[in-house]
Amino acid sequence: MKKRAAAAVVLAGLFLFAGCGKDPVQPEELLTEYIQLLSEEKYEEMYSYLSEDAKAETDEETFVNRNRNIYGGIEASGIEIEIAEDEEEDKDADTRRVEYSISMQTIAGELSFDNMVAIFKKDEEGAYKMEWDSQDIFPNLQNTDTVRVVTSEAKRGNIYDRNHVELAREGVASSVGLVPGKLPEDRSAALEQLASLLEISVEKIENALSAGWVRDDTFVPLRTVSKEAMELKEQLLAIPGVMITDTTVRFYPFGEKAAQLTGYVQNITAEELEERTGQGYNQNSIIGKAGAERVYEEKLRPKDGYAIEILNELGDVKETVLEKAPEDGEDVVLSIDITLQQYLYQAMESEEGTAHEAYRSGYRLAGKTGTAEIKDSQDDTEGTELGWFVGLSAEGVDRPLLITMMIEDVKGRGGSHYVIPKVMAGFDAWMPEGGN
Repeated sequence: MKKRAAAAVVLAGLFLFAGCGKDPVQPEELLTEYIQLLSEEKYEEMYSYLSEDAKAETDEETFVNRNRNIYGGIEASGIEIEIAEDEEEDKDADTRRVEYSISMQTIAGELSFDNMVAIFKKDEEGAYKMEWDSQDIFPNLQNTDTVRVVTSEAKRGNIYDRNHVELAREGVASSVGLVPGKLPEDRSAALEQLASLLEISVEKIENALSAGWVRDDTFVPLRTVSKEAMELKEQLLAIPGVMITDTTVRFYPFGEKAAQLTGYVQNITAEELEERTGQGYNQNSIIGKAGAERVYEEKLRPKDGYAIEILNELGDVKETVLEKAPEDGEDVVLSIDITLQQYLYQAMESEEGTAHEAYRSGYRLAGKTGTAEIKDSQDDTEGTELGWFVGLSAEGVDRPLLITMMIEDVKGRGGSHYVIPKVMAGFDAWMPEGGN
C-alpha cells in the first residue's frame, strides 16, 4: 500500500555511510538532497550522487553542462518534489525505485511531472547511488535529444489621442549591419567609412564583430535607421559586407511634436531588470522610459509566449513539453487632442507664438492662449472644449489694459486660435494701430 508524503527539500546534513555496520542513507533522503542541490544550481555536487554505470554513460562535464543548459534555459525556479512512500517495499533491497512528483516555475509557466521514478542501486560498499539518465530531467528526454525554448513575440499596445489618432505603434525601420566574411581586404578603410555614415565609432563596430556568437556568415546589426533614408542606405550598401534588413521598431507618427507626451521605449537596464524580478521581464525586454510609455507601462507592455521543446537527433520537434501563448499589450487612449498639440508645438517653435495674432504695432503687450476641457470623467472624450486668451499691456503705457476672453465649444474649430479674432475688436477700440 502506498501513501503520499511531502518531502521538504532541505539538506539535513546527511552523510553517505558505508560499512562499519551502519545503515545506508535511504534513496528518499538522497533524492531530496539531490533536488535541493538542483535548486541551488550545484550541478558538480549532484554528479557525486550518480552510480558508476551512470558516470560511465555520462561524464561529469556533459552532465553539468546538460543540466545547466536545460534548467538555466527554461529559467527553472521554485523546484519542489513530493515523494510517494511505499510501506511494503523492502527498504534494504539492492535496487530501490522511488516514485515522486516534481514541479517548478519556468519561463513558460508552471511545469510539473507526476509518476516520475528515480532508480537507486547499492554500490560495492553498500551505499545507494542513482542510476541517472536524461529522463530524470524530462520523462521523454533521451540522452541524444536536445531542448530549446522558442519565443513568440507579443506586440506592445498602441497609444491613441482622444480621437483615436495613432501616437505610438509598431513600425518598420532598416537595420544596418555587417557580414564579417564579406568585408573587403582593406577592412580598416571600410569600417572607417561605415562608422562615419552611421555616426558611431570604429571601436563600437569592432566590439560587435568580436562577440562570441559571431561567425563569418553571421549578420551583425549595428544601428537602426529610418526606412525612408534612401540616400544614406545607398551609400551604406556601396560598402562590401554591409547588409540592410527590415526590423520592427516603436514608431511615433508625429515625431517631436508629440515627443513630450508619448515619451519613448528602450532596452531594459540591469538595474531595472533587478527591480522587476518575477514580473516577466528579461534582458531583451523593451520598457517605457518616459512620457505615456512609462506611465502606462503595465498596460502597454507585451508578454511574450514561450514553448519548451524536445528535439531529436535530426533536429525535429519530438515533443512540446510546455507552452505559453503570447499576450499583446493593451491599447491606451489619452485625453489629449493631437491637433491641438500640434498648434501648441507650432507656437513653441515660432519666436512669436499663437498670441502674436493679437499683436498691435506701437504697444508692448503680453498674451497667453490656451484650452480647457469640461469632462464627466477622465475617460470622457466627448466633453466640451473651451478656448481662452488673456492679454495685458506691459509697463509704461498710458492706457493699461487687461482682456480675458473664453469661448465655449471650440473643439475642431482651431482651439485658442478661434478666440484671437474675437479679442481683436476690443484691442482695436482701446489700442488703435500706431499707438495713437
